[in-house]
Amino acid sequence: MLLDAGASPQARNARGQTPAHLAALAQSAETLELLLQRGADPNSVDTGGRTPLHSAIVKGSRSCECVRLLVEHGADVNRPDAFGYTPLHIAALSEFSSCVELLIRHGGHVTARTKGGVSALSFMVRRTPDALQRFVDRLDASISLHEHELGDVDCTLKLDFRVLVPRTCHGEAELLLSFVESGQRHLLQHPLCQTFLFLKWKHIRKFFLISLLFHALFVALHTTFVMAVYLEAPTTNSTGADLGWEAANLNLSDLPLYVTILGYGLLSMNILLVLKEIFQMAHAKFHYMRRWENWLQWLIIATVFACVEALWLDRPRLTASWQHHIAALGIFFTWLELMMLVGRFPMFGLYIQMLTTVAANFVKFLLAYSCLLIAFALSFTLLFRGYPSFKTVPLGLLKTVVMMVGEFEYEDMFFSKEHPVIYEGTLHLLFFIFVVLTTVVLMNLLVGLAVSDIQGLQRSAGLDRLVRQAELVSHIESLLFSKLLKFIPDGILTFCHQNALLVASNYRSNRMFETGTGC
Repeated sequence: MLLDAGASPQARNARGQTPAHLAALAQSAETLELLLQRGADPNSVDTGGRTPLHSAIVKGSRSCECVRLLVEHGADVNRPDAFGYTPLHIAALSEFSSCVELLIRHGGHVTARTKGGVSALSFMVRRTPDALQRFVDRLDASISLHEHELGDVDCTLKLDFRVLVPRTCHGEAELLLSFVESGQRHLLQHPLCQTFLFLKWKHIRKFFLISLLFHALFVALHTTFVMAVYLEAPTTNSTGADLGWEAANLNLSDLPLYVTILGYGLLSMNILLVLKEIFQMAHAKFHYMRRWENWLQWLIIATVFACVEALWLDRPRLTASWQHHIAALGIFFTWLELMMLVGRFPMFGLYIQMLTTVAANFVKFLLAYSCLLIAFALSFTLLFRGYPSFKTVPLGLLKTVVMMVGEFEYEDMFFSKEHPVIYEGTLHLLFFIFVVLTTVVLMNLLVGLAVSDIQGLQRSAGLDRLVRQAELVSHIESLLFSKLLKFIPDGILTFCHQNALLVASNYRSNRMFETGTGC
């Protein structure tokens, strides 16, 4: 009657809610249908940014009916509210599996994230695991035989990637990354996901190779410059005294021309590296801060500036004693960073993961038994009076760690005429206990832990490779589609996007594979 009398279906209350909001909230499907037929906007938002579709997802027997009415009348199933929650987020949080399935069937993005960075898939995993199984069923349904029977020479598999590719401008690997972040890594082993990831990597690896070549050139320039300058640079004056923190007597004019050119080339690449790191930091600040490789990169940048400071400060003197320390650390960090970058390749990732995992466990191992090592180090420092390796407590601790691996120098330590043993008996007893506990027991325990770690990594090697591949592909895509690249000409951006995307359009994502070709 009110509508017939001219009442507006778009009228709002103090909270900005329309009659459609209130009808959806009250689970009145009949009233909601009438309002929609009379022109009510299904995408109108209240002061909290919520649409009638958000309001319809409440605990009630007719919730799905109201949701179905709204999506059939054009409601945006991916419209976020002021906090970034889409209707799919709310349905999963409310544990409405049927609503979750309905929203997904109508294009709901499980990769949609709240302002806090939580995806709808994460809520689904925790609150509606049965709806997640329906999503897996959709993955199965996306693989079908085409024209011939299985086993036929001309048998062709039809893979429909539309379930994996959301209709967004953020790339195509976002869903695969959501699988990893939500603890559903095993879904990457689904044939559809594996095939998609394989093809996606073939498309996008060219951008990774460009980055790898840039870093390889940077390492080559850095290494050549440091070895050419600091390997021959004097660190003592004419009297043989160590210059310490004073500059060594080496001028720019003393260098060959090619070394100066290398220095300026290294400085230029270092500035480009700074710009690259700033871009990545601005693109994803919190993710950037959590990765230790990024902090290592800034250490490398600082060491390079320190090594070539005479060039960029235009000073006549090139090297100082302190710069030799910096150069040695810098060249180590540079090659370490290159190793980690090479480890991102799927074929090498397992071996680098073995190294990092065993190294991390070794650090925990040392921390767990640090009291025992300190005890032996302090005791040996007291008993090996006059022995150079135990002159101070830090040197004694270092020598104790070296002795763990069997480097005893037994003859020199116990039968040296220059450093005779003073405290016999006690020293021999402690040394015997040290050999048994550390060299025999602890080192064998460490070897056993390392073997166990490696065997565990080998068992999960296939899944770990897919995870690393998905993370790398998603990272490269996120950089290519970053909003910070708006200053780049549209033609260049379009070219990069077309070469990164697996499908030219998100609406055409079917691939055909013949079994006879090994696919």
